[in-house]
Amino acid sequence: AAAALPSPCAVPQVAFVSPAPGATLTFSSREVDGQAFLSRQELRVEVSGGDGLAEVTFLLERASRPGQYELLGTDDTAPYRVFWRPPADLVPGDVLTFTATVDDLRGHCAAAKVEGVRVDVSGPVPGIRGATVPRLIRSLPASATARLGRALTLSVAAEGTGPLEYQWIRDGEVLAGAEGESLDVTNAPGHYIVLVRNRAGTAVGGPTVVTAAGADGVPGE
Repeated sequence: AAAALPSPCAVPQVAFVSPAPGATLTFSSREVDGQAFLSRQELRVEVSGGDGLAEVTFLLERASRPGQYELLGTDDTAPYRVFWRPPADLVPGDVLTFTATVDDLRGHCAAAKVEGVRVDVSGPVPGIRGATVPRLIRSLPASATARLGRALTLSVAAEGTGPLEYQWIRDGEVLAGAEGESLDVTNAPGHYIVLVRNRAGTAVGGPTVVTAAGADGVPGE
């Protein structure tokens, strides 16, 4: 390209097409070689405004796990959607909230939610029988300060069917080699999250907003 793309002036807007608020999602099953496979439901949003270059990330929150989010997937091309089936450890009658966040990758974000969704789990057990999606038992703080010359340690604790894998992300970029329960941050401000995953699903810890400060704790030095 001869020049960088101009930054869009309009903030993109996002709205759910499916599911509807308060909907009950049902899943059919098919059998192959004696194994039952559950169907998937489309989670879909429409994005308006912006310049058509964006990505949408879908998250799940359970009423039984308030404040904890599970990553369902990211789509970077319209129609923006993911296909979802419930995890094996979903509690019957649990109330779900789906969140979709659109990012135009140039500083503009917007989010939409659909609440009160339930799942009919009267059929075959979905997912991996007996497996539990990671759950954070110690999450990240909302904010932290990294002082010059001192390492700030961010850490989480999680439970779920092992083995658990960790991946730290700063400002949307995967940090190579940052794959443990803790991360040492040395004067590197930004938005940090950690993904905790196993074969049953992925939990999201954070975000933590890390600001930089001088050795005496004064911001911006």
